[in-house]
Amino acid sequence: MASDAIWPISRGVTVPAVRAGRLAFLPLDTADTVGPISRTTRADDAGSTELALLRDAIPDNAGAV
Repeated sequence: MASDAIWPISRGVTVPAVRAGRLAFLPLDTADTVGPISRTTRADDAGSTELALLRDAIPDNAGAV
């Protein structure tokens, strides 16, 4: 983990690394990061095979799950 990046992620995912001293929680207001995630693509871009697989794996009603 040789990086100086700041990454918003769920606390539960990082607790083991924080306890081990590899990461630290920062006192930042992340209220704007809570909510649905969407995808945006250009109308004229067919995309890659990987993008098509990801798009097909996410149902249109994923928020209802």
